[in-house]
Amino acid sequence: MFQDLPIDLQNIIFSFAYDASRDEVKGALDYLLFMKELRLHPATVREGVFDFTHCNPWLYSRKSRNHLGFFAPWSAERVDSPYRSFFVWWSKRDLYDCTKMGWVINDMDFRSTRHLFRDFPIQPCRNYKLRVKQYIARDPEQAAVYLSPIFQALNNQHLNLHTSALGRYVASEHCIGYPEWKLFSVIMV
Repeated sequence: MFQDLPIDLQNIIFSFAYDASRDEVKGALDYLLFMKELRLHPATVREGVFDFTHCNPWLYSRKSRNHLGFFAPWSAERVDSPYRSFFVWWSKRDLYDCTKMGWVINDMDFRSTRHLFRDFPIQPCRNYKLRVKQYIARDPEQAAVYLSPIFQALNNQHLNLHTSALGRYVASEHCIGYPEWKLFSVIMV
């Protein structure tokens, strides 16, 4: 029914609801649906992000979907993840939790997890934990994609002797492999 409306009317509705055009809403929705299909591990995805709908253009780039300055998050409102309640203007870097990924990497014993990192883009080296954490900081989106199957395969034998509570939880059988996100609160484009 919504698709039967003229495109100009759809653009007016989307500009009222999301402060975006039809193509921008469709691009954001396609990205989130693609990432949802990858079934990312809950330790790689944030539960709350910043909504940059009312930000100045010098703080947030709507074209690249990234915030540009150090003060950008302080001028935005913190809301639920767009995986749970859809909105258009989020930052790609904010969707992924670099801190949690780094904690789990710190808790891992790389002598017993070497086989899990076979497909990881960084080759094993002397300071492998540091290199993996630098990769997470450099490209959190790709790090979440590569680390999700590794985190799903973790068990207690893959952890160091003294680990954080997050590392023990990720390795336990109580941690679900991927979050079951409910339907978006958006009319499908």
